[in-house]
Amino acid sequence: MTLLARDDVGPVEEDRAELARRLMPTVLKTAASMLRERKDEEHAVAADEAMLRRIIAVLLDMVHQVSEEQNAMIVRALEAESVGSAGALVNDALALMLALLQRPVYRPHWADMLHLQHYIMLHALR
Repeated sequence: MTLLARDDVGPVEEDRAELARRLMPTVLKTAASMLRERKDEEHAVAADEAMLRRIIAVLLDMVHQVSEEQNAMIVRALEAESVGSAGALVNDALALMLALLQRPVYRPHWADMLHLQHYIMLHALR
């Protein structure tokens, strides 16, 4: 996503939206299932926690990079592909946000990442 945000690459808005449309449902479902299966803090496997943080970071970057118009296009495209898919995407996104707020994947001393996560969540809710 960072490569697509560079100025020297050229116009990439459509590419960014297409990438988000194709990947967002899968990444969202993967993150949600990993959060559900997540062990408590004492018994957490370090590799699983690191992978979950990376997946959340990818998801946050996708949401952060798409504009409101691109987001609307993604929802319309998902509705056209299969009935109810866009609604499921919204429900999955809200459930994931709630899970992240209840039990964050980033440690409290990672304040910048937590701030960015909350900023992007508020942006997505708008």
